[in-house]
Order: sequence, then C-alpha cells, then structure tokens
Amino acid sequence: TGAGENTNLVILEFPNWAALDTYETKLDEASRAVLHKPWSEATAGFAELRRLVRIEIYTPS
Repeated sequence: TGAGENTNLVILEFPNWAALDTYETKLDEASRAVLHKPWSEATAGFAELRRLVRIEIYTPS
C-alpha cells in the first residue's frame, strides 16, 4: 500500500493432530535455542506474530 504496512502470511502443514499438538512446545524450544528467550518474550512487541488467524482442516479424499 505504500503506507509502511507489512503483511505476513505463514502457512504451516502438519501430517497429523499429534504434530500440531507439539508445535507450540517446539516453537518455544527453538526460540530459546536461537534467541535465548521464550517465544512469548521474543514476540511480546509483535502481536501479529502471536495471533492465530485461521485453521483449516483438510483430509485426503
């Protein structure tokens, strides 16, 4: 738009519900390993990174 706004889209695909269930734990572990702080602290100033917008479930036909 030229107004200095950014749009971020992240699509994550999980093979099953169990993988989705462990996502937040793995995200926090990776954040601690790379950024040396928990994900919640690393993204404290970026609400858009902490907000889940939409989940869609697809199953093979």
